[in-house]
Amino acid sequence: MHLLAAKPGGFVDDEGIVDLGQTPAQLVILAAADSVLGALGSALDQLSSDGVSLPSVRLANWMQLVKPAAYDLYEHKVLDHATVVIVSLLGGEHYWSYGFQQLQAWSKAKKGRTLIMVPGDDTPDPALFNVSTAKPEDSHRVWRYLRDSGQANSQQLFYFLSERYFAAAQPWQEPAPLPNALIYHNGQSSGFSQWQRAYQQNIADGHAVVILAFYRSHLQSGNTAMFDGLIGVLEQQGLVPLAVAVSSLKDDLSVGLIESLVERTQAKVILNTTGFAANRVGSPDLASEPTDFQSAFAAPIPVLQLILSGSTQEDWQQQTQGLRSRDVAMQIVLPEMDGRIITRALSFKALSHYNELAQVDLVRYELHLERAQFVAELAKRYATLANKPN
Repeated sequence: MHLLAAKPGGFVDDEGIVDLGQTPAQLVILAAADSVLGALGSALDQLSSDGVSLPSVRLANWMQLVKPAAYDLYEHKVLDHATVVIVSLLGGEHYWSYGFQQLQAWSKAKKGRTLIMVPGDDTPDPALFNVSTAKPEDSHRVWRYLRDSGQANSQQLFYFLSERYFAAAQPWQEPAPLPNALIYHNGQSSGFSQWQRAYQQNIADGHAVVILAFYRSHLQSGNTAMFDGLIGVLEQQGLVPLAVAVSSLKDDLSVGLIESLVERTQAKVILNTTGFAANRVGSPDLASEPTDFQSAFAAPIPVLQLILSGSTQEDWQQQTQGLRSRDVAMQIVLPEMDGRIITRALSFKALSHYNELAQVDLVRYELHLERAQFVAELAKRYATLANKPN
């Protein structure tokens, strides 16, 4: 088995192990979400330019360390020299059982080490909090910094860690929460009236409104260029896009906002880019008892599932099955449980830039124009169909 250089988006080759090529540092933060890593990297750059003294930091996508040999190499080269290691573990301990076990051993192998394990989503996970060696309130605070994210929260996280674990006289503030769901327009969070004024003439001319739902983490990390491009493609098709940043379609506030906007705008289609399923019951075809199988939304409206690939376009083109199994599971199989209509991959991960301070490649989403145009045309056809009498 050979060593590979890291690739954008947590990509791992089946035939080799990844060497991240990082040197030792005092603080290591591992996360699977590129949006979180992007926000942390941006905060590091800003604090450095402001002359703030911080411990040395390394950021990495732990999905590149899922193979035991890759983790062992990283522990030897980086973790064994660290004082504090933070892991934002999406999917719980079973998703990365080897790392979960080895990091506990790492924390006990040498006095003075601190391990903070937190969930990579908004659901508390006692199994992760219980293995953390930090105080429970500190672990919870780190979790909220990472989940609410954004540059301000990321900066405060570094302030907090510097003061708490590296004896720096650094004042810090508690995590500042971002609303679970909000309207996105013209590159930033917006109110409904601003969006309505921008498209007033189009709406008056009878152009169909379509809701575009995406994770708010993209907004928090500034990874919105791809969505701006998609909005432009939808506009070219004569549609009126209303973008909504949400925490999850399992979140009642997020679903409630979308349903409210559907009612207020008489939207004809929902374009969803979030993964997983919102359904809280099993599939009727697989259940041993009768189940109530419903869409996440009360309104009888078609929901088109747009796929944002977790791999690069090059990897997608080279794979005989196209998308890798992780994308198939999270963005096709599970969304189908909500009755969503699967479209196609229209975005792929690409290198944004290399962060020198954290020694990590930061990732951005890149729109595939031809495939975006296909989805926009499909959305227009569904909107047209909605206006036809039965």
